[in-house]
Amino acid sequence: CVRMEEKRMNDQRRLGQLQHDLVAFARIHSLPDYVKQADVHDCFQPPALSQEAYADRVHRRFPVHTKAATYCSWLQFLRARDHLPTATRQRIGERFEKAAAVWDIADDMKLAERQYADTRRPVNTETDADYAIVGPGGRVYAVDVREECVAAVRKGIGERGLTNVEAHLADVAKGIPLPAASIDFALVANVLHEFVENHIAPAALRELARVLKPGGTLAVVDFYPEADTAAGPPKDVRLAPAQAEALLAGHGFRKVRLGKAGPYHYALVMGKS
Repeated sequence: CVRMEEKRMNDQRRLGQLQHDLVAFARIHSLPDYVKQADVHDCFQPPALSQEAYADRVHRRFPVHTKAATYCSWLQFLRARDHLPTATRQRIGERFEKAAAVWDIADDMKLAERQYADTRRPVNTETDADYAIVGPGGRVYAVDVREECVAAVRKGIGERGLTNVEAHLADVAKGIPLPAASIDFALVANVLHEFVENHIAPAALRELARVLKPGGTLAVVDFYPEADTAAGPPKDVRLAPAQAEALLAGHGFRKVRLGKAGPYHYALVMGKS
């Protein structure tokens, strides 16, 4: 009985991780239709599909289910393979290659691998825009009130030949030039304390909430108050993580997680309620 309970709990953890991976991946990349239609409810069985997902229940159910299950398993493998021994990683990879050929999903799996690598690559926040992680179908909107910053971003866009990045000169508190509920993710880096110091936090946070989609994510990166830094704002205007969380919670956001973003910064991830 104890072993059965342990197995059940392990299965639930694996299912939870798979569902989390699919949701996170789908926020920045498009999933194949056969995966979108899947109801992922069991880590060890092919996902269930609605009747609309296949025309011939007898002849098409198994292949469609197996394609979705293979793709989901591939995402799990991508997440874990760096921690596997080389021989094991190679053996499992070869099995996936054979399955991909049988079910004609090799292109989908290769695209997922490239996209997954983009989401995990290190980004130089001073010189490299976060354009890569949104994938070929996504867009990045850079907004700043300082003309020199917007000019620098536009220069980088031109030099890299980017087509999925836009830079806007705008005051967030007065209006972001984007439609309501139009973005999945907003990053506020080293400016939340400025919103508070300049008494524009309520207006700025209302505007961020306006452009975020329901269930969207707001990430705040700011200085630890106690961090000794040669640059950055004075310590007396910095916000502690708890202060930032309370401020955002008062404007319709809920905490998702808190972590470090280097030696001097924290990263607070909030979801739009």
